Amino acid sequence: MRISHSWHVLSVLQLAAAGKSSHVVTMHISSRLRPLRISTVTLSPSRAAVLCQRSACQLPAVTNADRSRGGELRMFSEPPPEPSAEDVFEDLSTELTSLQRILKQVPPLAMGATTNTLTAMTAIVAWFLTPSVSRMATLLTVGAAGTFGRQLGRRLTQQRQQVVPAAIGELLREGGLKGVREDDVAMLADRYGLSPEQFELQLKTVYSRFLQALLEEPEDIETAEVASLSQLRRAIGLPWNTTQRVHVEEARLLLDGQPLTSVNGMSPVLKKLLWISMTLFSTSNNQADSAELQKELGIDDASVQQVLNQLSAPLYASAVTQSIVKYNRTQVPQVLQTIRKTLKLDDTGSQEVHNAIYEAQLSLLLPAGSRDSKITESTQQVLGNLEGILQIRAASSMLQSRTVPLYQQAVIEALDSLDSLNGSSFASIWGGLALRQQELALPRDRAKASLIEQARRKATAQLSEAATAQANGELQLAMQRLQQLYDFSSRLGGMLEQSGWERSGISSSSIVEKYLGALSVGPDLETAAQQLAQAVRNSANDELKAGESSIMSMLALSTPGRDSAKQQYTQRLEAILQAADLSDEVGDSLRALRDSLELPSALCEKLALNAYYDWLLDLSEREERGPLENARAVRNCLQIEESSVGELYTNTDVDELVLSKCCQLLRADQFPLTTEATQWLQYIETQLQARPGLAAQVLRNIGT
Repeated sequence: MRISHSWHVLSVLQLAAAGKSSHVVTMHISSRLRPLRISTVTLSPSRAAVLCQRSACQLPAVTNADRSRGGELRMFSEPPPEPSAEDVFEDLSTELTSLQRILKQVPPLAMGATTNTLTAMTAIVAWFLTPSVSRMATLLTVGAAGTFGRQLGRRLTQQRQQVVPAAIGELLREGGLKGVREDDVAMLADRYGLSPEQFELQLKTVYSRFLQALLEEPEDIETAEVASLSQLRRAIGLPWNTTQRVHVEEARLLLDGQPLTSVNGMSPVLKKLLWISMTLFSTSNNQADSAELQKELGIDDASVQQVLNQLSAPLYASAVTQSIVKYNRTQVPQVLQTIRKTLKLDDTGSQEVHNAIYEAQLSLLLPAGSRDSKITESTQQVLGNLEGILQIRAASSMLQSRTVPLYQQAVIEALDSLDSLNGSSFASIWGGLALRQQELALPRDRAKASLIEQARRKATAQLSEAATAQANGELQLAMQRLQQLYDFSSRLGGMLEQSGWERSGISSSSIVEKYLGALSVGPDLETAAQQLAQAVRNSANDELKAGESSIMSMLALSTPGRDSAKQQYTQRLEAILQAADLSDEVGDSLRALRDSLELPSALCEKLALNAYYDWLLDLSEREERGPLENARAVRNCLQIEESSVGELYTNTDVDELVLSKCCQLLRADQFPLTTEATQWLQYIETQLQARPGLAAQVLRNIGT
C-alpha cells in the first residue's frame, strides 16, 4: 500500500547580484516537499535545457533586492497530492466481517441488553424443549443453556470490541490527523465497553498498521511521515512508552529471528524504521528513547548515527538549497542548525553535505577541461558567501582541486609551444601562463609545482625515447632525440628566466640543472642511459658539447662512477629518518656531505625524494599517525623543494596511501569520524603538500 508520494523538482533561476550584472545560476532540488515558490526572471529555453541536464546545484549570492521581486515559478499545474493516511484507515474498515459491521452500529445499551437477552432466551428455550423426566435434569439443561448463552454473548462482545480500530480509523478519515481530538477517541472505549488495557491494545493496532504502511516504501524518506506519526500518536492518545514498544516489536518482526551482523547489512526497511524512530523519539522530551530498539537491533550509537547521516543527508541537502534562497546569509546558519537537530544529523554528516554542495558549485563555475573558466569578482562573491554560510573547512583545498588541473592544461599547451615557438617569445608564453595563474587565483607555490611536474614529465618522455633508440642500436636517432631534449630544456630555462621565480642573475642553464636534473628512466633502459652519457662526453657535435653540463645533469642518475657516493649519501638520509632528528644542524651536515662527495644538487634531491618516499610508504603500513605531523620538517631537513613532491605523488600515489591509512586509524578510534578527526586529516594533507582535495576524496572513498 502506498501512502506517500515523492517527486523531484528541478528549477532554473536567474538572480542578479547587487550592483552587478545578471548572474545565471541553476538549482537542483531533490525534494518531497511542496513546490518551491521563489523569485525568478526569464531564462531562455535553450539555456534552461542545458542547465537542467546538470545534476548539481549552483547557489547565487542572493540579496534582499532579489527576494523583493515579484513573480513565482511553479513546476506543476497544481500541487502534487500529499501523503494520505486514508488508505490505511479504510483498510481497517474493509477488513471487518459482516457480523462486525452490524455490531459496530449497535448502541452500547442495546448491546448489553442483547447479551443478557441471549442468556435468558437460551435458558427459556432449554426449559421448554427439555422433557420433564426429572427436576434435576431440567435444571441442568437450563443451566447449560444459560452458560452457552453467556459464552455466545461474550463472543459477540469480543467481536464488537475488535471493531474499535476501524471506528478510530473512521474518525481519522472524517476529521484528519489534525482534526481528531484525543477525547473523541477515548469515548470509543466506553462505547465499546473496553477496559483501559484493552483499549490501549486497540490503539497499538491502529498505530502499528500506520507505521507498517509507512515502511512499505523504504526508499521514500520524508519528514512528513514522522510528522504524521506524531500527529496520529497525539490524536489517539497513545503513551510514549507504548509507542516505543510498538517500534521495538516492529523491529523484532522485521528481523524475523535473524540478528544483524553489521549496520551495512541492514535492510532499507530496517534503516527507515530506525530513522523514523530516532527522529520521532527526539520530540518526546525524554519520555521515549532508543536504547531498547538498539538492543533489539544489536547496534551501537555509532552505527545508529551512520544510518541517520545516510538517510537524512538528501533531505538536508534539499533544505540547504531552499534555505539559502529563502533567508539572508546571517539567518541561514541558525536555520540550518535547527534543521540538523530535527534530522538528527551530526557535524560530520552535515559537513559532508556542505562539501558536496560546494563541490557541485565549483564544478559549474570551473568545469573540467574548460579553457575559458576563471575566478571573477562575481565568482569570488558566490564562493565566499557559500563558504561562510556552510562553514566549509577545506575550501582552499577544494578550490585548488579544480584550479590546478585547469592550470596544468595551460602548462602542457605552453610547454608544447616551446618546441616550435612559432613566432612567440619566451616572454609571451610565460605571460600567458602568468595570466592563467591569475585568472584561477592559484598560489605561486602550486603554480610552480605544477609547471615543474609537467616539464619533468615531458623531459623524461624525451629522454626515454633517446634511451630506447640507443638500446635498439639506432645511435643517430638517439642523438637526435637527445638534441630535442636539450633544445626543450634550453627553451624552458629561457622561459623561466622571465618568471621572476629565481633570484636575479641566475642563468637559464642553472635553472635547467635545478629543475630538470636527475631524470629517471625505467630499469630496462638504465644501461642505455649510461651509454648516452658516455656518448655525450665523446661527442664531436658542437651543440651537444655546448649543452653537456645540462644534459649530464639530466643524466645524473645514470652517470658512471657515482655509485659509492650515492650509496653513502643514501645511508646518511636513512640514518636521519631513523633517528628522527630534523634539526638545522642535521640539515647543515647533510649539505656539507653533499659538497664533500661532489654530488649535483639535483641528484641529491632525487635521492632524498626516494628516501622520503620509503619513509611515507613505511608509515602507510604502520599503526601510528604522529610522525606524519612532521612531514614538512622532514622535507626541509632533507632539502627537498616543495615544487618537487608533486611528481612523486602523481607517479606513486603514496600521498593517497598515507591519508587512507590515517583515515582507517581514525575510524578505528571513533566512528563516525568527529569534526576534529576530519580537520586533523586535512592538516596532514597540508603537511604532506598532497594533491589538492585528496583528503576529502579519501573520506568519500572510505566512508565516514
